[in-house]
Amino acid sequence: MSFRKHIILVFSLVFLCLGLSAQVSIPREKAGSGSFSTRSSSSERAKMIGSKIDVNSIPQAYGRYSDEKLEDLEKQMKEREWSSEETAWGRAVALDSKQAYERYMAMYPYGSHVSEANNRLIELRINDVMNSSHGSLPIMDRVFEDDDSPTSTIVIENDTGYPLTVMYSGTDAREITINPGCKGMVTLKNGYYKIAAAVPAGNIKPYAGKQELQGGRYETGFIIAPLYR
Repeated sequence: MSFRKHIILVFSLVFLCLGLSAQVSIPREKAGSGSFSTRSSSSERAKMIGSKIDVNSIPQAYGRYSDEKLEDLEKQMKEREWSSEETAWGRAVALDSKQAYERYMAMYPYGSHVSEANNRLIELRINDVMNSSHGSLPIMDRVFEDDDSPTSTIVIENDTGYPLTVMYSGTDAREITINPGCKGMVTLKNGYYKIAAAVPAGNIKPYAGKQELQGGRYETGFIIAPLYR
């Protein structure tokens, strides 16, 4: 082989090697890019783990905050339930307590359910007396019979020395307060009634009992004995 051909062959080999090197460097750059992406992903993953560690310390404080917000929201919702007459009545019925019916009647004294609220309130008050320590209510005297009358009239004499409140709950509902030494009168539809009588004195035992009203006129008197403790 001539010297000239030898030189040409050497340069060809050099150029060939340079070409292969250039071709190999391209995937290396891509590999480097991929490697960077992997490191970036690892970095992001590390950040996510770090976030999880931070978040794990939050739930208790968040829970307290959430409970407070929920309680405040619940309170606001309950208050809104009293904002209209119908929703207030629904709330009173759901609670079915003396306080709820009293609130409804105070907020809507001319509401369409005032009579129902008052009747239920009287019944709950009588139940309170019956569930407490009380004396036996004397049977009322039927001084005039009128079986054809749909109502009964009751004359009540207060000999207790205190303002006397008498409550009736049954077919009808009524509450009457009578001053000391005075008489009062109430007319009710015939039927079965729970009856309670009490005075505003802590050392006086209330009375409670049941009776059927059959029409006509009834009379009763109250002499409440002190309850010695």
